[in-house]
Amino acid sequence: MSKAVAFDIDGVLLRGSVPIPGADKAIQRLQEASIPFVFVTNGGGMHEAKKAQELRKKLGVDILDSQVIVCHTPFQQLAAQFSGQKILLIGREDCIDVAQSYGFDQIVTPKILLETTPHLLPTRKTDVAHPSGGVNTDDIAACFIFHDPIDWSLEMQVLHDVILDSMQRPQYRESRSHLPVFACNADLVYATEHPLPRFTQGAFVESFRHLFQLTHPQAQVHIEYNGKPFAVQYRYAERVIHQTLVTAGRTEMPSVYFGIGDNPKSDIRGANNAGECWRSILVHTGLFQDAEGLGNDPHDPADLVFPSVLEAVEHIISTDLST
Repeated sequence: MSKAVAFDIDGVLLRGSVPIPGADKAIQRLQEASIPFVFVTNGGGMHEAKKAQELRKKLGVDILDSQVIVCHTPFQQLAAQFSGQKILLIGREDCIDVAQSYGFDQIVTPKILLETTPHLLPTRKTDVAHPSGGVNTDDIAACFIFHDPIDWSLEMQVLHDVILDSMQRPQYRESRSHLPVFACNADLVYATEHPLPRFTQGAFVESFRHLFQLTHPQAQVHIEYNGKPFAVQYRYAERVIHQTLVTAGRTEMPSVYFGIGDNPKSDIRGANNAGECWRSILVHTGLFQDAEGLGNDPHDPADLVFPSVLEAVEHIISTDLST
């Protein structure tokens, strides 16, 4: 019976830009044991190849671009659905190039709307002349939150306006719904070099949802999530591992996947709910900290708990799945 591993990155292999001790050795041990692995992170905002390059540089190990799955990677599967249609993209400007590489061909951003729509944000001035009529938002087909918003004030206002406008369209007004809104990171916080956790995309989405509900009590905002802990991310990881093995000429596919992470609400909950073939492993080098020792999370308990990723990998390698 064969094994495979899905690593989280922040808090497991890296803390900010600094490698966690033993992270490079853990990857090398899997390579020596011919155990396939991928990186499944709720980070994003860049091409998967760029993230792989960063990992190679910081960890000093051989990593294929195809082994890296960022939070928005599954958005590639939606590009064909919205081909030729305008989408609103939220996230840093690097995400425009990422979205185009996925196949999205008509992209509007909050910054573009600010520069072309008079009085969009009264507290924000722009030197760009407003063309007559600005950019038409009536034909925006979907909203995609690719990465942590940089300018919450602007991006919340634009997302609010686009969703509210869509509710007036006949196809949505009758069902009391709105155009599709896709996000890809439900995490509220993540671990960096800073001693306290930092807010991330999930914090923006939940803040927006709360504000929309306060201002429009009769309406409901529906967000369709990719990323962890949602099943789409784990099915995608399985497909990548399968394709990697097929490319390498191997016919035996994994019977057990080990998901290693530091965030119980994201990594552990996701692996626990991904199916019977998944096992969750919690490490104590990131978000989850237990002053008393090697504790487990009471709400999203992992199948196994280790001090660090290297101990977790050594256990995986030594485990006999046939017993």
